[in-house]
Amino acid sequence: MMKSLAAAKMSSSVYPFTSREEVKRRNARAVKAFDLQRLEIRSLKYSNFDDNGGDVLAVVTFDQESDRGCACDGAPWPDVQIRMSRDKLLSLGSSKIAGMFDDRRQRLYRRRWGSKSLPPGIEYILDFTPPSEGAELADLTAALWLPRMVKLWFLAGHYEPNEVLAIGPDPTGFQTRPLANMAVGAVLALGHDDICKAPNCPLDFSYWEVQTVPGIVGDDSPSSQSAPRHIPDFRKVDDYCRIRHRAAVMRVLHAINGKDLLLNSATRMWTVAQVAIYLEVPNVVVGPVTQWLLAEPNTKFMEICPEKAYQLALALRIPGVLIHTFKIMVNENAIDLATTNPSPRLPPVTWAQRRRDDYGDFPSDAIEYASRAMVERMSANLAMLRADDVFERLPVKIGEWEKMRHLGALIEQFPACDLKSAYNALSEATIAAFHGLVGRTLEFRLPDNYFGDLLRYQRTHYVPESELLDLADLYKKLEATQRSLTPFFWESLRRADVIVAFGSSFYNGKTLSMLATEFKDLLWEARDILKLSGHHMDMDMYTFQNTVMFDHTKFFAQLMSAVKVLCLDILHPKTDELSELSGLRYVLSDHLLLTLDEKEMNYLPLWAGGLDDGSGGVFQDAIPPAEMGPSEPGPGYHTGYTIASETDTETMGYASTTTPSDLGFGGLDIGDTSTVRSMDAEQSASSGLPRNRVIAAPSVSSETFSADYAEYADAMFLVPAHHQAHGQALASYVENYGDHDAASQITESATMTATDMEDGSSEEAQGDEDMEFFFEDDMDLSDDGSSTLDGFEDASDDSATLS
Repeated sequence: MMKSLAAAKMSSSVYPFTSREEVKRRNARAVKAFDLQRLEIRSLKYSNFDDNGGDVLAVVTFDQESDRGCACDGAPWPDVQIRMSRDKLLSLGSSKIAGMFDDRRQRLYRRRWGSKSLPPGIEYILDFTPPSEGAELADLTAALWLPRMVKLWFLAGHYEPNEVLAIGPDPTGFQTRPLANMAVGAVLALGHDDICKAPNCPLDFSYWEVQTVPGIVGDDSPSSQSAPRHIPDFRKVDDYCRIRHRAAVMRVLHAINGKDLLLNSATRMWTVAQVAIYLEVPNVVVGPVTQWLLAEPNTKFMEICPEKAYQLALALRIPGVLIHTFKIMVNENAIDLATTNPSPRLPPVTWAQRRRDDYGDFPSDAIEYASRAMVERMSANLAMLRADDVFERLPVKIGEWEKMRHLGALIEQFPACDLKSAYNALSEATIAAFHGLVGRTLEFRLPDNYFGDLLRYQRTHYVPESELLDLADLYKKLEATQRSLTPFFWESLRRADVIVAFGSSFYNGKTLSMLATEFKDLLWEARDILKLSGHHMDMDMYTFQNTVMFDHTKFFAQLMSAVKVLCLDILHPKTDELSELSGLRYVLSDHLLLTLDEKEMNYLPLWAGGLDDGSGGVFQDAIPPAEMGPSEPGPGYHTGYTIASETDTETMGYASTTTPSDLGFGGLDIGDTSTVRSMDAEQSASSGLPRNRVIAAPSVSSETFSADYAEYADAMFLVPAHHQAHGQALASYVENYGDHDAASQITESATMTATDMEDGSSEEAQGDEDMEFFFEDDMDLSDDGSSTLDGFEDASDDSATLS
């Protein structure tokens, strides 16, 4: 009789399988997981039809398959009929389910049902059987296609990490990360596929026990050819399985009816979640999926495969999971983007050798935007540390350096002297010493002590032993900006002893202490000169040193304090409300800098604590101040100018009803003369003006309000307000040409129909192209509130553009 791989390892057993009693003595949780699996399968296959009242018959059929496959109970899957409530189904808000109640769909379902009589009380039939072909099946197959890590996650139920993970980065022995060193429980990770390929599964309990595996990695590593396989054949599930798909639909339907949803494997979790998302009923599964992801130590799934966890969290709206995974991917991507010559596409593995996965395509990728923002922020911090004015830009004021700068301002007033030379030498040496400290910290090599072991054992979760490289060597390959995006640089800088580092620094053959002493002596000698700046001659040496002189020992202490504040603010911000919201602990990511700032977190959706409301505004730059102010309430800004001309209603064939808001200036492509999106601009192009200049009617020319009426003239030439650019132009225009008739004459000569353009008559008007409007210096532009032309603007020269 053929033995399973797991049973073969149990050499002490005299049976071809491991009995329930034998397993229970070693691991009661394995037996519990097995019992839950059997109960769940029984409830799916043989549920009582009348358990749930309702007027809907939900059907899932398996008869389209030549091989129905067997579950863990050894029996094939039967066709399933579930009684449901129409009101409950419609209350879910799913357009897909609501569409199934359409009369045409109902006739189709009843034809499929045939001549069989419906159970009593049933008024509707809903066939939830997945399609067997077509575009819908292709979409479903793509959504339910199992990611690599999802297929491998059963290994998390067998892999037992090193004990060092439970202690965390603090080697004092204080256990800060409980369960981090434990294998994921069988109830969460060791469930089988819905087509069970395990021999003797109904009898052999060893499948649910912890085995010895090298990590949560596949057999596809280069060394696996000679090494023993750790993935049994029955665990090599199909990427997509129709039986698994149908079983997941059944689980979602039972969950809608209020039944418990058992997610005991990553395969089942992923499939059930995708089915619920496709049916537009994510709220039905969000609770169980969230519990599966947040149950420690199963939280490692989010750190090993953050892309797929992020994808689920975004679709199911799980804030904590979204934040947790967002931080991981942002920092990893930022490190790759910070290189001098970044690749157009991110490498398949991160700098720490974690294998990347896909997390979907988005019009605006929040992770990419946040990654670039993080690069900018950390690059700015590093540039600040390397700048000559670093001591003035640190987050904590350095009193001694402020005193030094004040002395420098006094000394600078006098001609060249030994005191000025000493001041310059001490200042330059102090700045150079700090820059040297930053440079040495950037060259910091990761320690090969306890912390190095911790990082190694964290990465052995997901990197095969044969491919695992020393993280210190990987860190050495990073550029300076990339290193500033890791916690190692800031932790090393925080722990640096400034006094020791500065005490060993030399400048022109002298230590900082020697330069400081020389400066003090010269400063004391120059106290007569300093008296001119408000200091008193009767000041004793002690008082003079404490109030006037630069004390380099105090400076070192103050600088060390300021640097620590900066580093701690980057490593451990005082207030991280979003981390508190997630309530999750990282146990495999000590090599990442996961403290994002407010700007970077703002790319998250509103429901996750960010500012992305779906409008796309969070991904755009802020609107610059408009020179003329907003043209209307809201985002409508007119920052350029347009030239006014009257629309010929006879040529247009209708009265223009265009308003300032309707023009949509923000959508115009001013630089492209081949495309004009404004009908008014296209059909009433003025002679002598480029076609990409907007020609806006100053008012509505109609039978009731036209240029021939006195009311129109009064409105045209009322005194405009300061922000009414078009009114200003017209007022100046009247000043130059005298009366309304002249203005009308010039306006008419500048107006041309599309027909005139085709006849070539535009050549005659080229002389008007450079016409400009001039304002009189003494013109009264105060706003009396009477202008009816608010919102139009004047394009007085060819360089004016619209924004």
